[in-house]
Amino acid sequence: MENLLVRLLPKQRYGITLRYAATCLIVAITALLRYSLDGPLENFPLLLFVPAVFLCALLFDRGSGFFATILSAAVSAYVFIEPYFSFAIGIQNFFALSLFAIIGFTMSLVTEVLRKTIRRLNESEKTKALLLEELAHRTKNDLAIISSAITLQSSASWDPAVREALSAANARV
Repeated sequence: MENLLVRLLPKQRYGITLRYAATCLIVAITALLRYSLDGPLENFPLLLFVPAVFLCALLFDRGSGFFATILSAAVSAYVFIEPYFSFAIGIQNFFALSLFAIIGFTMSLVTEVLRKTIRRLNESEKTKALLLEELAHRTKNDLAIISSAITLQSSASWDPAVREALSAANARV
C-alpha cells in the first residue's frame, strides 16, 4: 500500500495554475457525476465531493484540498441544495456545509502530513539501502584484506603443515 501511494504521488511539484486548474477539473467531474446520480444521492448533496477533496489534497497539496473544499461546498450549495440555483440555504444546510468544510480542511491537512511522511519514509528507505550496500562493500574489502594477509603469511612459511592450515583458513575466509 505504501509503495502504491509513493507511485501515486507526483515526482515534482506542479505550478499553481496547473494545480488549481486540475482541482477545478476534478471538482467539475465530481459535480457532473453527482448530477448524473441525483436520484439515489438526492439526500446526500456533499457525499461525492469528499473523495474529490482527498484526491486533490493527495495529488497536489493542502492548498488544493482547501480550494477543492470551498469549490465543492459552493457548487453543492448552488446546484444540489434547495432552493436550487441559489445560495439562500437554510440553517440546517449551513450547518452541513460548515461541517463539510471542517472535514475537508482537516482531511487536507492530514493528507499533507501523510504525503510528507510517506516521502520521508521513502527517502529513509533509499538511504538505508545505500548504507547496507556500503556496509556489504566494506565487509567484502575487509575479508579480502584478511585473505591477502593469510596468503602472505602462508607464502612466508616454510612448514608445509602451517601452509596447509593457512590455506584452509583462507578458503574459509
